[in-house]
Amino acid sequence: MSQTFEVRDLRQQDWVWTTKNFLFNPLVDEKMYKVYCGIAAYADNQTQQAYPGIDTLQDKLHMGRSTVIRAILLLEKRHFIEVERKLGEHNIYTLLNDGMSYKDAPNETQQDTPADITENFFKGINDLRNKKETDEVTEEGKKMREFLCGLKEKYPRAEKAVIWDEIQKFERYWTELNSTGKKMRWHKQETFQVDRRLVTWFAKKDQFKKVEINNKPKKRIV
Repeated sequence: MSQTFEVRDLRQQDWVWTTKNFLFNPLVDEKMYKVYCGIAAYADNQTQQAYPGIDTLQDKLHMGRSTVIRAILLLEKRHFIEVERKLGEHNIYTLLNDGMSYKDAPNETQQDTPADITENFFKGINDLRNKKETDEVTEEGKKMREFLCGLKEKYPRAEKAVIWDEIQKFERYWTELNSTGKKMRWHKQETFQVDRRLVTWFAKKDQFKKVEINNKPKKRIV
């Protein structure tokens, strides 16, 4: 097991702490940091283990369920937490001290794999969906917005609201988790090209059947 480190136990104190290395690590985005702190708030100060439910984290952190789950999966993937999963019970999280560093993950930071592209696409949908008027749009959200503009050019007869509604249905369908909570529906596909899947998705809808569907959207998530 990786080395654990001390955090302040919220049951005994009014605050938690994290290391500067974790705070400034470029592999940790704002959602991962927030979820990590949420887990830390429930952690035992000796064992560094916590077992808050997804619903609890969602409620306390004011975040969407899929956003919380994705953040947990990334924290685990990059070795900031260990997750013990038991069917029908809450996950047990162990906070770790030696998460992946920027230099140890060149493939994740220097070039996007197909899985990263797809993951960022779905993340961009959530970023735009949850955005408030005063919030700054994240990089994933900006790419998603460009992609939507490309779809609007491709389907000029369709209203923006209709396109956006279908995008969200597409996201909800393909990000549905399996019974173990470890994989989403799109993870089970041998290949998953977002633009091609969307063309097929739209082609099945009545309001898009009269629109030319042979060309790909001009904007792609890259």
